[in-house]
Amino acid sequence: MISGSSNDPWQFERDNYIHSDNAVIIRLDENGKADSYSLETEYIPIGLAQREDFYEKELKRKVSQFGNIAQVWNAFEIRTNPEIASNIRGLNSIQLHYEKGRWWIDSWTYEMESDINHLIAYFLRK
Repeated sequence: MISGSSNDPWQFERDNYIHSDNAVIIRLDENGKADSYSLETEYIPIGLAQREDFYEKELKRKVSQFGNIAQVWNAFEIRTNPEIASNIRGLNSIQLHYEKGRWWIDSWTYEMESDINHLIAYFLRK
């Protein structure tokens, strides 16, 4: 997990633990172009960068579950101070499966809100 104070240690081990071995991360740009990464590839630049205060605050969540499969929609806001709201928002689509007594994240796709795409305002209204 990368959310937290600049004084907090990275939690790569925890993030690795909650993802399945072949988990994939897909980033969509404002035109809908998808770039996919492994968890390790996603975190290499984060681990090399200077640690800054970074908080991901959940705004809304919708969960659908059928058997051992779950889909989570999660609207979020990125903050540099946990107490001060920002206008940097995005939406995650997270796919999970249940195995060995717990849930595993198999993939997540995210897109940031932009002037072209007001996805968070639409999602929060639903």
